[in-house]
Amino acid sequence: QINDFRTMQFLDWFIQEQGEEEKNADDNIKKYDLFAGDSKGLYLLNNEMKARVYEAPSLVL
Repeated sequence: QINDFRTMQFLDWFIQEQGEEEKNADDNIKKYDLFAGDSKGLYLLNNEMKARVYEAPSLVL
């Protein structure tokens, strides 16, 4: 067995990022389902989505 700590660190980071993205997607789907029939709700959801700021992943090896 090779002790490849950088690979393990990368995989841990990758799994954490995937978990965050899946949670974000699930939250967005739930919000959409909540407002699906309401145009005002969809408008507010759209404004919320537009206000998001991209944060680059913080991978430090």
